[in-house]
Amino acid sequence: RRFIRMWIRNGGTMPREMDEYHPTQVVKAEGFCQFVTDGPENNPDNPIEDMFLQMISSAKKEFYVTTPYLAVEDYMVGALCCAADGGVDVRLMVPGIPDKKYVYYVTGSYFEQLLEHGVRIYLYTPGFLHCKSVMVDGELALVGSVNMDYRSFQLHYEDAALFYGAPVVEELREDMERIMEESEEVSAEKWRKRGIFHRMTEQILRLFASWM
Repeated sequence: RRFIRMWIRNGGTMPREMDEYHPTQVVKAEGFCQFVTDGPENNPDNPIEDMFLQMISSAKKEFYVTTPYLAVEDYMVGALCCAADGGVDVRLMVPGIPDKKYVYYVTGSYFEQLLEHGVRIYLYTPGFLHCKSVMVDGELALVGSVNMDYRSFQLHYEDAALFYGAPVVEELREDMERIMEESEEVSAEKWRKRGIFHRMTEQILRLFASWM
């Protein structure tokens, strides 16, 4: 559906009636699955960003997220901090080897505040971590194209699959545990000791986060 809408918006035509493109098979499976799409035509509403906030606020025990880029509004950081303050095990997995150095610094600009509130942060060091996923309480999972950044939430066309009570949720959890085993956990004490140049670069680049 998202592809067809983009195709038509850019001048393309469909050779058949729209109803003929609907799924014709129903697959029985355990749990529930819902596909979610978002794009700039939804602005000023941002359904996927709202869904992230809802998942954070609804977490009771765990909120795990993998994202290659972290560039978000203060209220998103505040939601993660509030969840951790409330006893939720919040864990963030990001690349230890970035593909864009400037985005790496922006991502790091959030670490000190998150660590102070008990969020656990892991830098994936074997390579570049490009998966975008969320796991909540071992019951709900989100997997798709969505980064935790301005572009995904407000500018790009994105879609994702939301799973609830399905076996894939446990499979995702196991994948995340393997990622954390291979990653370097960031300690608050060590992060506070980073150099003045590192700190200044973070703060300067964060001013331009919405354009990255």
